[in-house]
Order: sequence, then structure tokens, then C-alpha cells
Amino acid sequence: MKQFLNSNLYKHAKVTEMTERAETMIIKIFESYSSNEKSLPESFNRIYRDTKKANKLRAICDYIAGMTDRFAIAEYERLVEL
Repeated sequence: MKQFLNSNLYKHAKVTEMTERAETMIIKIFESYSSNEKSLPESFNRIYRDTKKANKLRAICDYIAGMTDRFAIAEYERLVEL
């Protein structure tokens, strides 16, 4: 059963491709937010400005972790255009 699930579900080519695409999107979103404060939404930007420098990257991670798939995709598309 374990071998079947690995080859037909967990490591299926389409699943692997989607996982790699999602990882790329998340990395790009994180890089954009961490390198350009203005790319953050205004509501989050206020919190970000008040956070100590050491915690800013953690705050970005938490913000991204709370995104839905659809919002993350839309945010990625918005940031790629910047």
C-alpha cells in the first residue's frame, strides 16, 4: 500500500509539478515582501513597521502561512507585475 501511494499519489508527476510550482510562488512572494516593504498590503504594512527587525521575517512568514491558495496565487501574479 505504501509503495502504491508513493508512486501513484505522493510522487506522481503532476503532484510533484504542482508542489514545485507552489514552492516557487511562495518563495517569490516572500522575497518580494522582504525586499520591498511597499509590496505588503497596507493593513499588514502598519504591523510590519511596528515590529522589531528580527521579527519582521517571521511576521512575513506568518502572513504568507495564513493565505488561502487563491489569494496566494493572486498575490503572486500581482507581485510579478511590479
